[in-house]
Amino acid sequence: MPNHNHLEPDTDGPRLCGMMRDLDGNYARSFNEDAVGVAHVSRYIHLNPVGLEESPFRYRWSSCGSYLGLTEAPPWLDRTPVTTILRNEDLSDLENYRRYLQEGLELPRRPRKADPLSDFHEEWMRFLEERCIERLAGKESLLGRISLRSLVCYVAHRIHRMPAQRVAEYFGVSAATVRNVGTRVHERAAKDPLLAEAIRSATNSATQIW
Repeated sequence: MPNHNHLEPDTDGPRLCGMMRDLDGNYARSFNEDAVGVAHVSRYIHLNPVGLEESPFRYRWSSCGSYLGLTEAPPWLDRTPVTTILRNEDLSDLENYRRYLQEGLELPRRPRKADPLSDFHEEWMRFLEERCIERLAGKESLLGRISLRSLVCYVAHRIHRMPAQRVAEYFGVSAATVRNVGTRVHERAAKDPLLAEAIRSATNSATQIW
């Protein structure tokens, strides 16, 4: 994918952690050594306060002011790797970096979500669904007439106490549906020891890995 990858490696042979270290380490070194990448990351960092509705130029915990000549640069700050990359013969380094920041401010920005937990809940739901599928592969008969989606709804809402609305948003249903599904699965599990064991297995797997 443009910003991440998916692998299904065979773990026989060299340790997986070593392979991932080499793969990700080489990628990181290649990316970090790219001149355009260095300047882009600098701008990304300095424009972060915009998401807090703060001025990036005078944000207290940022070096942005030093790059623009608004504040004195601390002894440890080396601006030359970025200013050299962006250097423009017609502008001073300070003026040129301000222009570069302004270009970043004019780029389309994703709307800020009202609830900062929404991304976390979405990732947790995806993680939980994957773990349930892995844990119950080949054991679908234990669920009887309960679908995997219903099981994930139940585990997320009734076991892990995720808000019904968040679970509903993930599956594209109503919060009332999530609550009703949770009640039905709970009642079935109380009468079916095999189903109850399948639910415990999926829940323990997700909890331990997370």
